[in-house]
Amino acid sequence: MASIGHAVMEEDSDSPNTTYKDCTPPTVTPDLIRECLRSGGGKVKCECDTITLLEYITSDQHYHNQLNGLQLLPLNDGSWSTYSNPSNPIYICTSNEAAALWGLQSYILQLNLPSVLHSRLDKVAQLGTTQLVQFNATQHGLNLLTDSVNRVQRERHLGGQQLQDWLQQVWSLLQQMDLNLVDFPVHFPVAILKHQSSRHQQLAITLGAELLSKEKLCLLAISSSNTYSESEMSKLALYILSNNNLMTNTSICQWLKALRFVSDVNGVLHLSGELYDPRDGDIDALIDEDLTPSHQFHQYLPALVKLGLKKPAVDDVKLLPYIYPLPYELREWTDLFEFWGCFVNQSKDLYLKFIKDVQDYHNTDAEGNVHQDRKMVVSVLEKLDIFVNDIPPSELLLPVENDDDSLELVKKELCSYSDQHCSWLTSDDLEVRIVHKSIPFKLAQSLGVKQLSQHLLLGGETMMEWGQNEPLTTSLNNLLRQYRDGVAIMKELVQNADDAGATTVSFLYDERQNEDARTRLLSPQLEQWQGPALWAYNDATFTEDDFKNLRKLGGGTKELQSTKIGKFGFGFCSVYNLTDVPSFVSGSSYVIFDPHLEYLGQENKAPGLRYSFEKEKTSRILSKLHGQFKPFNEMFDCAFQDTKEYDGTLFRFPLRTPLQAAKSQICKISYGRTDMMQLLHMFWNVARQILLFAQNTSDDRQNLSWNSILIEDAISSAYLTLLQKLTSLRQNTEVPYYTLWPLATDENNDLITTLITSFYHLLVEEKWQIFYSNDGWRPLIHCLFLEDNFYQKQIGKVAFEYMENILASSNEQHLIELPTKIQAGFQNELLSKFCIGQYSFYTNYFIPTISNDIVSSKMRDDLTLHMIDHVDACVVSLQGIASIPTHPYGKLRDPRDLIYPRGQVAKMYSELDERFPQDKFTQTSDRCRVLLNLGMKSKTISAKWVKERACSVVQSVCSQCALHRSREILYYMAMQDEEEQNAIASKIQTLQFLPVMNKPLNWQYAWKGNENMSKQSKLCSSHTTSYMEETITFTNPSDLYSSHFKDLVGSTELILGPIQSRNRYKVQESVLNKIGVTVDYLPLESVIEQLVVFSNAPLLYKIHARCHAIYEYLEKVLKCQPTSASELHNFQNKSILLTKKHGFVEPSLFALSSEHDCAPDLFTASIEGLDKYKLLMNALGITTNFSFSVVEKKILNKKETWGEEKLSDEAVLQMSKLIDELYKVSFTTLDNNQVSSESLHLPDTRGYLQPVNKLCFDDGSKLSSGNLLCMHHNFKVSIDMLKWLGIVSKTQKRLEGSSHRMHFGQKEPLTTRLRNILQDYPCDSGIMKELLQNADDAGATEVAFIIDLRHLPTDTFFDKMYAPLQGPSLSVYNNKGFTANDLKSIQDLGNSTKKEDPNSTGQYGIGFNAVYHLTDAPSFLTKGPDVPQGSTICMFDPHCRYDPSATVEAPGVRFTNLDELRKDHPDSFIGYLENEFLQTEGTVFRLPLRSSADSDISKNVVAESDLRKLVQEFQSEMSKCILFLRSVRKASVVRIDETGEWHDDYSVKSKVSKQVNVLSSIFYSKKQNNNTNENLYAPEMVRDSYTLEITDSTEETSTWIIVQQVGAHNKESVPDIVKEAFHSGSLRLLPHASVALLLNTNIQNIKSLFTTSCYLPLPAASGLPFSVNGHFALSSSRRDLWSGTGDC
Repeated sequence: MASIGHAVMEEDSDSPNTTYKDCTPPTVTPDLIRECLRSGGGKVKCECDTITLLEYITSDQHYHNQLNGLQLLPLNDGSWSTYSNPSNPIYICTSNEAAALWGLQSYILQLNLPSVLHSRLDKVAQLGTTQLVQFNATQHGLNLLTDSVNRVQRERHLGGQQLQDWLQQVWSLLQQMDLNLVDFPVHFPVAILKHQSSRHQQLAITLGAELLSKEKLCLLAISSSNTYSESEMSKLALYILSNNNLMTNTSICQWLKALRFVSDVNGVLHLSGELYDPRDGDIDALIDEDLTPSHQFHQYLPALVKLGLKKPAVDDVKLLPYIYPLPYELREWTDLFEFWGCFVNQSKDLYLKFIKDVQDYHNTDAEGNVHQDRKMVVSVLEKLDIFVNDIPPSELLLPVENDDDSLELVKKELCSYSDQHCSWLTSDDLEVRIVHKSIPFKLAQSLGVKQLSQHLLLGGETMMEWGQNEPLTTSLNNLLRQYRDGVAIMKELVQNADDAGATTVSFLYDERQNEDARTRLLSPQLEQWQGPALWAYNDATFTEDDFKNLRKLGGGTKELQSTKIGKFGFGFCSVYNLTDVPSFVSGSSYVIFDPHLEYLGQENKAPGLRYSFEKEKTSRILSKLHGQFKPFNEMFDCAFQDTKEYDGTLFRFPLRTPLQAAKSQICKISYGRTDMMQLLHMFWNVARQILLFAQNTSDDRQNLSWNSILIEDAISSAYLTLLQKLTSLRQNTEVPYYTLWPLATDENNDLITTLITSFYHLLVEEKWQIFYSNDGWRPLIHCLFLEDNFYQKQIGKVAFEYMENILASSNEQHLIELPTKIQAGFQNELLSKFCIGQYSFYTNYFIPTISNDIVSSKMRDDLTLHMIDHVDACVVSLQGIASIPTHPYGKLRDPRDLIYPRGQVAKMYSELDERFPQDKFTQTSDRCRVLLNLGMKSKTISAKWVKERACSVVQSVCSQCALHRSREILYYMAMQDEEEQNAIASKIQTLQFLPVMNKPLNWQYAWKGNENMSKQSKLCSSHTTSYMEETITFTNPSDLYSSHFKDLVGSTELILGPIQSRNRYKVQESVLNKIGVTVDYLPLESVIEQLVVFSNAPLLYKIHARCHAIYEYLEKVLKCQPTSASELHNFQNKSILLTKKHGFVEPSLFALSSEHDCAPDLFTASIEGLDKYKLLMNALGITTNFSFSVVEKKILNKKETWGEEKLSDEAVLQMSKLIDELYKVSFTTLDNNQVSSESLHLPDTRGYLQPVNKLCFDDGSKLSSGNLLCMHHNFKVSIDMLKWLGIVSKTQKRLEGSSHRMHFGQKEPLTTRLRNILQDYPCDSGIMKELLQNADDAGATEVAFIIDLRHLPTDTFFDKMYAPLQGPSLSVYNNKGFTANDLKSIQDLGNSTKKEDPNSTGQYGIGFNAVYHLTDAPSFLTKGPDVPQGSTICMFDPHCRYDPSATVEAPGVRFTNLDELRKDHPDSFIGYLENEFLQTEGTVFRLPLRSSADSDISKNVVAESDLRKLVQEFQSEMSKCILFLRSVRKASVVRIDETGEWHDDYSVKSKVSKQVNVLSSIFYSKKQNNNTNENLYAPEMVRDSYTLEITDSTEETSTWIIVQQVGAHNKESVPDIVKEAFHSGSLRLLPHASVALLLNTNIQNIKSLFTTSCYLPLPAASGLPFSVNGHFALSSSRRDLWSGTGDC
């Protein structure tokens, strides 16, 4: 305050009136300071606390009106403004309101003012004396928000979260603005607003609101239907049903079809398709009323039908009460009713039965509803229409007309239908029945019913036969060339009458139209020939010969009759010059001709018919043809229809009209009144000459004037002959050709008049060539001349030249001058056909040839302008003719193709389009009016024309002209109504006419619009000075997207270029939408591709905002349209998600959450700030956890990355994280997520990556040997994870290095397979027999069975899991080692290679599996020269219970490197009795006895006693077993007790007299020939015998003589079935047999020694006194001979 006081004193000291009497400074008050500030310009000149100053100067009661001019108004942007008038308001807002008005802080009062100061300024605002205004959302919100939104869009300073916060504040502010909410049946989680003005709408759209139609609104509701109650769903359904437009939407209708919302009369809700339409007449009889909609839905029945509401019988005809439909409640028993004779559906047979039932019913005179039944019959006939060809005419019944209107049904073959022109006929007339009028003509015709007119024509006799191949019309046309004038017709008729003996001939021209004679005709087509006609009468009557002559074209019958000169030969055909349908009556006959076969009805095939009234039926029909004969009545006393006869002959020749002439194939000449008057006059002039030569026809020749005849004939002809001669002498063409012609005078001299009349008549009649044109002399018939009053005008001379040029190339017509004085000599009607008036000139000559360059363009335009100005009647003919020259090159255009230069549509055209008429054609308003009336376009053009304009855009040379035209097309379309907009849109939406936006200056990525397309880059002269040359591309609308989408898809889609122009109507997006421009929805694939483009570009400072804008858009779309999520599935492996530090990453590397941050290998949405886009994450397949395959792939890629290099500690730690993540996610799905031990690499102790299957973990054991790789010490994993990874301990790894997994080829579980096998093997001594046989097959000579009752140590066993197998066991020794094939064979469970080996009987095949009766885990140790690596141990673990490495696929293991394994695991070898048996070659099987019933193979627990019992049983048969064995010569039983002491319990030996190996020699010889299949059943027979001595440990002995044989003595004795079996491989048994005869023994029970064997004794006894052995076919248990039944 001191500084302010000092300023005041300085102010006072400078005043000239200052006194220093009192130097005390004035008291400082708020008012004083305000005054000081105002006097200083309102600004604060010192540094001070301005807020405190403002607070002080407003502390008194007078501040309200004294602040203006002071710069002490604090604004929210930190600046200060000056208090002033209210024109530029400053708003007092809350903090939330201010936050919503981003960018407008300079228009808002500072927010953090002291509350006292804020209150004072509120009062200032209330007074209204300054610009301070209290913000009101309703009053100020729209304008301010619009301004704020524009700033946000323009400046783009808000980041992702800031933008979200701002939008939240905007929405809060919008809710204060009295929003107009849409009243909708269901509640939406978002607000649905009705825009009150276009500005409201634009603001909402800018803020991200979606412009919704009713259809979209309903679809949004439908997509959330699972959140609504049943009541809300019903309300929504009724809302849709009441709106016809909504019912046209396919998606909405599909939803309604699947919604139960239609209540029945009981209130139960149904699908629309479950109920029936109550409007059906039979519904009460067929449907229970519970199956119809309730009354409230009756007003919506048409809409419900569209949704599937049923009609009980849509296509069936209701046949009640004759045939009843089966009620719906009985239709579940359809088969029963069909069996009882019920029709399955309405068919041809049912329809025929129904009609027959109706006939039977109405034939009984029963009272019935005739009208209803007849209606049903007609409906049934309509159904039978398609079967008409399959129904005999006698079976199809039709209703017919009758007097009492009863229902009478008659066979189709007896019926006819009456068309309109025969309605006057009755069935009695034609002896047929007329079908009832209820049957439409088309139906009767389709059913094959004959038309009544067909019966009518049947009464006529064919006339006019001809034998030539050409059509009759062609023949007549050729004949008429001899009769070119009409006089010849009358001459011929007179001549014919004279030949017939007629004395009188009369002609009458009849102009009557006979309107009352247009019905009751022979055919309705004859109606057009009932008009004016020429009648010819003579008093002779036709004879039958005359009729015969008339039937033949050109007759020729008069050639031999010297008195006949013209009677009905070629001459009669001359009448076809006048008519196409001549007819006549003569005597009792009526004859009519129709060479075209067109006018006597379609059914008529004769060119002429003759009807005779002498026939009763024909007479009756003709008597009713009143219209046909009415013209004849009273004509030359004719009453033919009444008298049935006419004395004489009366011809009627109806004259051909122009329309008939145009379609006639006989003659193209028509005759009108003028023509007929001229014809009669000409005939009159020659009638007298004709009568001179007539034989019977007479006249008063005495009254003829000789002089007149002489002048008419001789003189006139001589005169014309003279003029003809003079034409060749004419040299001076300036002398008119008509100088010597007689001129008409007013003198009353009959002879001169006769001469002039005859001269001009003959001049024309005889075609004298004395008329001169530019190219020679012509007869008048080949000449034309202009009407004089037209010719005399200036334009007439132009027209004359035009006509001359037109006719210059014509040989038929030539233009001449014919003065009025010459024209006077001719009869007016004669000249009229050669005279061309102004109208005729324009209509017939000028307009049709205006485009042919007949004269110069100036002369042509003069003629055109003269017509436009003076000949209105012709102007309309210019439509459709290219006749108006256009700018700039004078191209002729149809007036309808012109554009009015000053019209609204002219802006879409340029002069180069040649659509603007030349100036002289629009220089007057009248000419403009005429052209506009002719179709010149001014305000509107058709959609087709708009299409042409759109096509022309890309053809434009100038890029700016093309752009201008593109805009004008859109402006034009925008000004049309919706219907026209739709029409235009359908035409142009596929055309390339819209500009593509070029790459914006601030866009640093790829831009779709810059790709190669059709380019426009040149400028025309009018644009060169005002525009820079730039490349503009045009494409079709469907390829373009609205410009507001450029940030979302600018790199992947074409963006619409600049189409708006100042001072023009703005093109709404609705218009763009109609033509196909995308304005409201983006394909998600394109948006995602934009991200792909971003990911391939360098990271720029705006990339984060742009990417998150896309993410927000996608999230919004997915919220509104959940089904669109499927479109994003293909992008899970594209780098589209932006991370904070590592650029773009594919979604497949993301999880929503994770315990570890595994970047840069794997990423978490929550860490990268993407978890807020929940729907997007879900659509991209991002789940809570990582995908197993993705994590595994990342780990596998580490090997590619590091290769043979050593991993850093950080890399090891990262690998540890990834492995931990992989282990955890492996349990999140049901899939078998097992890592690959071969491809997965982890760091070893040195840090190098090694395959998992080579790694182990250090269990602390010390091994004697082995170079093992242990895991890195920093790689922390649990025991469970080690098992999951398949990483074993160091010890186990050592074992794996000395072992091989054994696979069994089964598909079912091995335990199950073994259990099934054991079902065929009894648990008895056969187990030992199988092992004995296996040893024999292997070539062993000694076998021992050892009962080992010890419990062996387990301390140094391979693994503790093997411990349960160290208990009592059965061991089996033989002195033969395994081969590689044996090792393989023992794994092929049930698929032994012995099947292919005819020399084997049991070696390690399916029989070995019998040991599983005793054990669950057999094993053996084998040594020998054929054993791989010399020795091996094989263990079988079908349960995968004892071997830690056993798997279902490999449940066995084979150990090698036994010498090294013995050092570390000696306990594992004790049970194989190596020291006792395996010093050299041999095999020991160890079969630990099953001690538990939890086995999946067998539930039998094997005790020691059970084992002893089995061995003792086998021991009793051992001497029998050794009898036929090929190799084994010793077998023994040994027992080791619990203490380890050995006991030799039993043994047996055999000794042969010599070496015998018959079987082996045969087998090997076959194998050497590589022909084991061919003739193996019949080898060469080999036989041998020897003696065998058997001794056991009990001293029992027996001696045998044995004979062995291979092959048969008679090879041909082998049955064919056996041969086929050997060839196919299904039988592989060697034909080998042996017989043993006992020589001596010390055994008492001799019979017990005789056996039947298949190398080992079988249970079956033969009863023979000797033992038999053979390679028999055995049962599957190998215990019995195969019997063929129950075994295979």
